[in-house]
Amino acid sequence: KYSVVGKGRSMGGLLRGMAHYLQRVYGRETPLWVTVQHGQRPRLAEALAQELRLRLSVAKLEFLRVSPILGVHTGPGVVGASAVPMAAFDGLMG
Repeated sequence: KYSVVGKGRSMGGLLRGMAHYLQRVYGRETPLWVTVQHGQRPRLAEALAQELRLRLSVAKLEFLRVSPILGVHTGPGVVGASAVPMAAFDGLMG
């Protein structure tokens, strides 16, 4: 499931807005596992990852292409991120 958390006038503003939103949720100190998802925009995904690295404590970072089915609803230029505190994995990962 994906959610719209804001709108912007420029791509740079949108990327900063996504990073700022996650910073408000998790702060700068919480180690996070971050996944950046994109349709057919790997450079845009890397730009988002850069914004996230500036604002968050990224302990693990991965990039994934979204499913073509999701792309039908969003378009090929979709980009987004998800984050989970690493503490959620305590005791689960070797």
